[in-house]
Amino acid sequence: MSGSTALIASVIDVLVQVKTSDEPSKYGLDPDQLLPFLDELAGYSTMRVRGLMTLAINADDPDTVRGCFRRLRQLRDTAAEHGHDVPRLSMGMSGDFALAIAEGATEVRIGTALFGSRPYPDSYYWPENG
Repeated sequence: MSGSTALIASVIDVLVQVKTSDEPSKYGLDPDQLLPFLDELAGYSTMRVRGLMTLAINADDPDTVRGCFRRLRQLRDTAAEHGHDVPRLSMGMSGDFALAIAEGATEVRIGTALFGSRPYPDSYYWPENG
């Protein structure tokens, strides 16, 4: 193979972020767009959707927070009924991970609980929100 370049195709596993709250500071795909989006992504051979992720509303009421996680689980179940293999649910952070686990989270993000708060406010990392 001297003088030629061999291409090695690799596949990357991804999660699709879905917006499950009406909070303006949260982002993600609108829940109504999820199935068409998953259908379209199925055509990409180098990307494999393995699950969904969300950020819950920042609220004091546990039932309101839990509702965001429940919504994502229901969306995952609906996607599975339509032939999409998306077993992973990444939801829950340091302050609400127990609620997320109760609703079926397979992954939680607990960096603050492990490492402490960020040295700078969120507006440093996301200036458009500050």
